[in-house]
Amino acid sequence: MSDAELASFLESLISAERAGARSLTPLLERTFPPIRTRLVHLQRVASRNIAALGCILRRLGGEAAPSSAALPEPSLTRRSLRARLELAKRGQAWAARRIEGALPRIGPRGVRQALDAVRDSHLLNIGICRGILVDLDASLSPTTTWERSR
Repeated sequence: MSDAELASFLESLISAERAGARSLTPLLERTFPPIRTRLVHLQRVASRNIAALGCILRRLGGEAAPSSAALPEPSLTRRSLRARLELAKRGQAWAARRIEGALPRIGPRGVRQALDAVRDSHLLNIGICRGILVDLDASLSPTTTWERSR
C-alpha cells in the first residue's frame, strides 16, 4: 500500500471513529450509570484510536481533516438504545474488517502493530456492545425503559 493510499485509509478510519463516538453522546445523559459507564468507555477508546491513527497519519506527512461538530442525524437520535447499540456493533465490526483486510498490504511494522491494536479495540468493543444488549434483555421488563424519566 502506498503512503497516499495508507493516508486515505487512515483518514477514513478517523472519520468513522469520530462519527461512532459522536453517535453515543446523546445516550450518555439518558442512560443509567452501569450502561453509561460502558458507553463512556467506548467513547474513550474511540478517542485513543483517533489519536493513534492521527499520529500515524502525521508521520506520513498527512493531517486529519478537522472534526466537524455536526449533530447526529435526526433519524439516529430517535432510535432506541438497542438500535443504536446494534448500529455501533456493526460499525465496530466494519472497522475491524477494514483494518484486517488492509494489514497484509501495510509495510512498516510499527504501523501494522498500531493498526492491529486499533482492530483489537474494535473487537473488544463489539463484546461490550453485546454485553450491554444482554444486560438490557435481562433487566428490562416490558414496562421499563432505558431512559430516565424527565
